[in-house]
Amino acid sequence: MQRDNSGTESVPNRHVAWRETLKNPLDSLWGTIICGVLITIVLYFVASAIYSHAAQVTG
Repeated sequence: MQRDNSGTESVPNRHVAWRETLKNPLDSLWGTIICGVLITIVLYFVASAIYSHAAQVTG
């Protein structure tokens, strides 16, 4: 381990190549739009299933 100027230990980064190949999809406009649409669709079906189950239980 190496020490930096602040006196704390820093671990060398061994996964630089991995980080450069994997990118955050929210860094691009289209990635953000697609993720938003997918999350909206999933949450719609989850809410719909919860609502229909609650409607069946209550009568």
